[in-house]
Amino acid sequence: MVFVGLLGASLRAEAQNVPVSTAKVGAWTVVGVASMAGYAYCTATSTFSNQTAFGFGITNGGRTMVVLGHPNFRIIKAGVGVLMDVTVGNRRTVKLAGVATGTGGFLFFYAAGDDEPPLESFRSGTRVRMADSKSDYRFDLEASEPAAESVERCHAQKGEVPGGTRPALPSGLYSGTGVIVSERGEIVTNAHVVRACTTIEVGSKAADLRPALLIASDDKNDLALLRATLPSSPPARLRDRPMRSGEDVVALGYPLSGLLAQEANVSRGAVTALAGIGDDQRFLQISAPIQPGNSGGPLFDSTGALAGLTTSVINAAALLRLTGAVPQNIGFALKSSVLRSFLADRGVTVATARGEGKLSPEDVGERGRKSTVLVRCKR
Repeated sequence: MVFVGLLGASLRAEAQNVPVSTAKVGAWTVVGVASMAGYAYCTATSTFSNQTAFGFGITNGGRTMVVLGHPNFRIIKAGVGVLMDVTVGNRRTVKLAGVATGTGGFLFFYAAGDDEPPLESFRSGTRVRMADSKSDYRFDLEASEPAAESVERCHAQKGEVPGGTRPALPSGLYSGTGVIVSERGEIVTNAHVVRACTTIEVGSKAADLRPALLIASDDKNDLALLRATLPSSPPARLRDRPMRSGEDVVALGYPLSGLLAQEANVSRGAVTALAGIGDDQRFLQISAPIQPGNSGGPLFDSTGALAGLTTSVINAAALLRLTGAVPQNIGFALKSSVLRSFLADRGVTVATARGEGKLSPEDVGERGRKSTVLVRCKR
């Protein structure tokens, strides 16, 4: 079986989950982790004998997770599913489903309902056993209460570990997409596109980039506001009503920048669901094909109104390994209502489209290119 927590943490693609805050709590390491859609989970792990690590945590959905780590696990391909019997203290033994991280050398186990050991069960003196037909791991927990408390506070603060530090992100050039939303040159994109950038540049093509400033960021909703001096470009207009399932949409962006065409790529599809993974009401599920580099790009409706911001896609390879099914064109976009609240809270007034007069996808794409920009980040 596949759990919502596992899907939210493992099956989003285009950018890896990254630690955003970490701290040592005695012998335990507490880490807050974010995905491209925002806060993902918090864990506490400690290394025991024979280089084996054990940990526990909470997913963004409030579910308990159990972590088992060993260097030998690095040979297990990322996304491969594992089943183990888990006994925590005097609680009954339950069978939990886990997923491998590959080179990370960890297995993440998730539970649901009555099978879920509560966080408070991982207290000092508790014995934990994890076993299958080939392995039998046993741990005696020590001084774990402060770590469990830190995990709870990390979860309450959406990935910010109390007293934690932010690890450096990999250096290099990264790119995504943004959309112009005001006459003053304000641009909205995904927060993960511009996280920890030393410089940010924007423009209609890689050969015509201009400096941009990061004005505001919202990691919870994965949104960022930039400002740049750009040639006269008409800002996008926000859709004034909710989308409906089945409505046509057009996505614009700069996927695989440096490999594909320099101009914004156009893809078409439909709204396939009115919520994201785990029934997250902030998102639309869409069938318009999107690729790495599309993050932060505009999603237009059939009238040319801005209906959302493309954010992530399902990791097809991981889902195939876990379920045997091959997903096709499952992407997610933040709804225009989330964008409107983010911009309004920061004093940005955005024009609203009345949604009159259906356009061809070709016309939507042509108009949309005028307000779509490449976003390049240097770390």
